Amino acid sequence: MTTNILLCTLGVSLAVISDAYAFLAPERLQLYQSHPEQEKLLALKAKYRLVGLDLVGDEQTTQPEVMASLFQPDFAECQPIIILAGEDEKVDSIWPAAYHVHAVRIGQGLSLNENDNLAQRFRDRSICLELCPSSNREVVGFYDPRFPHTQQYPGYPLLALWQKGLPLTVCTDNPDISCTTLADEYLTAALMTRNQLSQWDVLAMIKQGFVHRFLSGHHKEKLFKRIDADLYQLLAEAPCT
Repeated sequence: MTTNILLCTLGVSLAVISDAYAFLAPERLQLYQSHPEQEKLLALKAKYRLVGLDLVGDEQTTQPEVMASLFQPDFAECQPIIILAGEDEKVDSIWPAAYHVHAVRIGQGLSLNENDNLAQRFRDRSICLELCPSSNREVVGFYDPRFPHTQQYPGYPLLALWQKGLPLTVCTDNPDISCTTLADEYLTAALMTRNQLSQWDVLAMIKQGFVHRFLSGHHKEKLFKRIDADLYQLLAEAPCT
């Protein structure tokens, strides 16, 4: 059985996410598609099944329009790409991710509400946002009623993005640093949106994570059937309230 891997650029370095981490030196990033980095990547591709790429790190140093040329061989292989954008930068940092690197998922995208036309474009192209409530509170600063010092911070935009019909799901970002789990993140999201998320909202957001997973349509169909059956059984066995 092959193991899926996600190739990530961390700041200006490269990492392959699998059973272990394999880093390329930051100063070698420009040689990402050349020797010896090419040999390392080809060896990893031979051992594992590459399912996608993720460009993350400081948004000011990992600008998609600058990095796009590095992904040309991956475009040729039709690899799906995730880009970190709009976390602690204005909405202008988001559109290059969609237009220059053709991202199918956006890490964060918190400032997307600032541009209605771009939000409409995301809806039309079904580009999914990955929001990480705990990390967003810690890195950017949003109100969370459990932390009095956040009272001066703005409200969390998750609900506004969701009500615009944007595909989004909740993620953990770095669970070790934030000391969190995916279940904790949904509870945090509910608190940071002043308890305005319904259980159906949460289920729909979880489903978006599966809809936009890097799988073939055939594998997604099998997965959805299994999930729907499990969910139906859980709801059928739940006590009436």
